[in-house]
Amino acid sequence: MSDFDFTELARLEVVLDQASERAERMTRLAVKKTGLDVVTGAQALVPVDTGNLKNSIGVDFDADELGFTAEATANYAAYVELGTSRMAPQPYLGPAFDRATASFVKAIESIGGRVLE
Repeated sequence: MSDFDFTELARLEVVLDQASERAERMTRLAVKKTGLDVVTGAQALVPVDTGNLKNSIGVDFDADELGFTAEATANYAAYVELGTSRMAPQPYLGPAFDRATASFVKAIESIGGRVLE
């Protein structure tokens, strides 16, 4: 039987554990930034009459901080976003998600290359 030095494997295990923790931390930051970007973007796009709809736009982060829900809580929010038979849609939340998604995808793609640095 040949001698095998497990030292390098032990070091690799430590590096991979640290990379996993770092990737998770960086992902949480990317999720948080994206959620806040959605709110900021939606507030910039939403039509304003009284300001009630704009002020009702917010974000709630999941307990693990790896997901979020961004929404407008005004009772007429969906009618403005989607329109009605009498009113054309004035999308604000959908476009804000679309814009924030591009930045989120870039951030997640970059995490893979940065966690092992």
